[in-house]
Amino acid sequence: MNAGVRRLTPGDAAAAKELVRSFHSRTVSEAHVRDLLSDPANILLVAESAGETVGFAWAHWLGRLARERQHLARPETVTEEHP
Repeated sequence: MNAGVRRLTPGDAAAAKELVRSFHSRTVSEAHVRDLLSDPANILLVAESAGETVGFAWAHWLGRLARERQHLARPETVTEEHP
């Protein structure tokens, strides 16, 4: 089994758009996804197995007013049952 995890970049906007459609049954524009992925504070990781996306994690860094360090917020992790 060939499996891995990778971070999507703005060049992966079409793949990210398809991910939203597949996992959330929603449609978003490639421009919207490209804008999100262009911000280095946003992180979209995909898990792939045998060339198929089987899960993802979405997170983003939050700036904090009272502290100089940032906080990583991970609001969403989705997986698909996969044999």
